[in-house]
Amino acid sequence: MKSNHVAFYIGRFQLLNKAHLSNIKSGLELADHLILFLGSANKIDHKNPYSVEEREHMIRLCLTKEENNRTSFIALNDMSSDEEWVQYIQHSLGEHKESAVLIGTDKDASSYYLKLFPNKIIELPVQNYGDIPVSSTLAREYLAKNDMDNFKNIVPCEIYKYFLNK
Repeated sequence: MKSNHVAFYIGRFQLLNKAHLSNIKSGLELADHLILFLGSANKIDHKNPYSVEEREHMIRLCLTKEENNRTSFIALNDMSSDEEWVQYIQHSLGEHKESAVLIGTDKDASSYYLKLFPNKIIELPVQNYGDIPVSSTLAREYLAKNDMDNFKNIVPCEIYKYFLNK
């Protein structure tokens, strides 16, 4: 048994990139069970082109059978206030709302939400992959341009193969 029973990680994962996968793997090393909150679940637009089901499928492609068994997903809608959003997440954690550990990376202004939670926070390092910035926005742009050479540098190989076969 790991020192943390449950960890949770919040993200849009539009597209899953190498930094996201590294954080997911770290969460699975830190806890017996990892809950992934898939943000902006109620939106489909240019910034959020993939449904919750598609995102869960893509993430599961990158995990081993054992890791998949220890990972669950919760759809997380955008809400009218941070307070409502935090309350929804805390409620969704159920019996683990006090003990669950939040994992995340304080990468930019969008990471402000980490400080909204009373939970213990394990801050993971920002992942860099050489000179290429790792960003879901950039991954979507590369994919839209069919620039598969650059795309494969910032997404896990399973995601690259998934889109090659589409």
